[in-house]
Amino acid sequence: MAKRARVYGKQRINDLSAGLRDLNIASPAKANPRDRHAFAEVSRNTRSRRQDEADSESGKDVSDKENATPVTHSTQLSGSTVKDLVAENVLVYSAVPVDVEKLGKPLIGKRHLACEVIKKHRAVRALTSLDSVKNEVESTVAWFKTQAENLHIEKVAEGSYASILRMRLKTDPDEYSIWKMMPIKPKNAEGPMYIDQTIIEDAIAEVRTSSRMSEFPGFVEVRTKGVRVLQGIIPPVLQRVFAAWEEANQLEASSYEYSEDQYWLLVEMSDAGTDLEVLLKNGFPDGTRLNKRTAGARLTPYQTWDIFWGVAEALAAGEEHAEFEHRDLHLNNICIKRKASTSADDSNTTQVPFNINRYTDLEATLIDYTLSRAVIEEDEVLANSMQEPGLFNQESKAKNKREAENDQHQYETYDRMRELVEGSSRDRPKHLDTATLWKRYVPETNLLWLHHLLFILLRDTQKCRTVHMDYIQDKLVRTLVTIRDDLDPKKVDDWVYRSAKDLVNEERAAEVERRAFSREGIGRYCDMIPRH
Repeated sequence: MAKRARVYGKQRINDLSAGLRDLNIASPAKANPRDRHAFAEVSRNTRSRRQDEADSESGKDVSDKENATPVTHSTQLSGSTVKDLVAENVLVYSAVPVDVEKLGKPLIGKRHLACEVIKKHRAVRALTSLDSVKNEVESTVAWFKTQAENLHIEKVAEGSYASILRMRLKTDPDEYSIWKMMPIKPKNAEGPMYIDQTIIEDAIAEVRTSSRMSEFPGFVEVRTKGVRVLQGIIPPVLQRVFAAWEEANQLEASSYEYSEDQYWLLVEMSDAGTDLEVLLKNGFPDGTRLNKRTAGARLTPYQTWDIFWGVAEALAAGEEHAEFEHRDLHLNNICIKRKASTSADDSNTTQVPFNINRYTDLEATLIDYTLSRAVIEEDEVLANSMQEPGLFNQESKAKNKREAENDQHQYETYDRMRELVEGSSRDRPKHLDTATLWKRYVPETNLLWLHHLLFILLRDTQKCRTVHMDYIQDKLVRTLVTIRDDLDPKKVDDWVYRSAKDLVNEERAAEVERRAFSREGIGRYCDMIPRH
């Protein structure tokens, strides 16, 4: 991008349409592939405006091309250079600033108007051309500056490739919107700073998949026309927001070394709540924790039950309607919020579409489909190629032993998923490349992530010390423990289920319950999950 003029989104070069009223310009000449610029031919008409007015008063027809409005500038264009044209204020139509230094050669022959045909923001044109995306690229600095004037901006979560922002109206904090912001990786870019960026093809798939999955329960809703592309550095106001989030979550401060050419995808979504990892650590934004009754407890068996089945049912609905696989369902991509219309009375249960009882007011929603696979229209399949460096064979850097174990289980889930989809080199179909393999429908990947979810939830569950509820709690936990054992990633060939839809099937769920209680004795609760 030329240093002398940066053009962002709405900025235009001095009312192009007004400037062209006095010119009769033919279509731009086809540029030689080796030439950087092409030039649009100007009509040879040299009639004056005064002559046209006189002809009009005398009844002459001036509507045809030969009598069109002439060029009013007196400069003789033939033999002039682009420098001359710019110096004389002749209109230069350019999607990006014209490199005058390299175009000092005289324009010989026909009279011309310098016209740059290199298209602005070509790198993201496929993204901005989508129906759900605003077609103008805007400046990150200008856009966030405008938002900060009336909105309080805070970061509430972070996924593998994106940050989640909440923007509250300063005059009414109850009014807010949720935005997902992800960096777009330049084509063929390499280096450590691009590891957590999304290539343009995957960003397009993300937008289209999000729009598709918005139709189903358990998936975050994308606002109509709420997707836009920004370009530029992370502005200071946003850097302060990110730093505050990192400090609150006791994370190492990040450096934000993005150039002014950096593109960003910004998606407005419905409020899905607080991501599960933050919820387990810090509670809800209002300061309340999941379990108000027992000091120090993370989850009750009822909450664990409802969170797990909420996620499982969302995956089942996705499988049924779009052959959906999430493929990145760690705790940050599961959001929890309290249902406003439902009482939190543990003694009452509510029914859900798959007829699995509910015991709390917690609602689970899935977000972030960057790595997902889904059928969008008819037989069109969108799937991440899973070629991002660093996705597989990761090692946890957490210092806390419990967090390190949770992280490592997540990283192993990616590796097991790859083994499941790609198979061993001996079993892999020879005629399919890696990207094509990941387009195949392998719903068992959803079960791998459900196993990961149970691995963590059951470690963070503590029994409420009430007498009349002991049996129900034990029943719920034993059922979940049985499901966790059934989904042992080391025994995929022996799995009872082959999809999340299988898991929520009423008959299969009843069979799991029978098996959970066919074992000898209920046993002590501490035999199944650790005490706190």
